[in-house]
Amino acid sequence: EPMGRYLDVDAWHLRDANWSPDFPTTAQTAERLFTLGRPRTFDGVLTLDQAALQMLLEATGPVTVPGVPGRGTANNVVAPMRAARAPAPGQGVSYEWWLQRKEFIPKMAKAIFRQLLWTRPGSLLQAAIRVLDERHVSIWLRDTAAAGALAARGWDGAVRPGDGDYVMVVEANVGYNKVNALTLTALTYS
Repeated sequence: EPMGRYLDVDAWHLRDANWSPDFPTTAQTAERLFTLGRPRTFDGVLTLDQAALQMLLEATGPVTVPGVPGRGTANNVVAPMRAARAPAPGQGVSYEWWLQRKEFIPKMAKAIFRQLLWTRPGSLLQAAIRVLDERHVSIWLRDTAAAGALAARGWDGAVRPGDGDYVMVVEANVGYNKVNALTLTALTYS
């Protein structure tokens, strides 16, 4: 209803699943939307942001991504990831480009998974705890005991209002144009 009212959107797609700032709500919405045409169930849903990817690469070290020059590192991974979602200068949008525009992410994921075999377990564990503690990764699990363990650490991305007043900053680019990567957000609280 809010998307129809504010954005004049007449259909809800998987890309729209993150309407709620509460990740367990978003994860279950994403699962429902994904399975509309492909009935199945999932054990859980995991999200990560660009900072999580950089921290993971700090632990694994550089990776080689097919079709991308050089090696992917924590310091240089964001630029090719952002560049991959836009046509090359002067090329414009084509059907072929549209079909491959998101291929960088699975290629990067495969390269990182290959590198995990050679990563020191201690480095990987430190990176995992850091991305979870800093909320760069959120995990929703169907298993209630496991979900409870994640919730106890605050790793499930749930919104939990406290007993007193609180401020929650929620940012969402609901215009599908990815312009939020080029904006500066600031907050002052007193």
